[in-house]
Amino acid sequence: MWETLRNEINNDLDKIQNGDMDELTDFQKNTREWVEG
Repeated sequence: MWETLRNEINNDLDKIQNGDMDELTDFQKNTREWVEG
């Protein structure tokens, strides 16, 4: 579970570093959903 989550976060961070602001917005939304559970 956590392994998959960490991989998804790393993939999202890679996309963000490539300058895709839409990915950043999606990442923030997904992170909120995970935290709120």
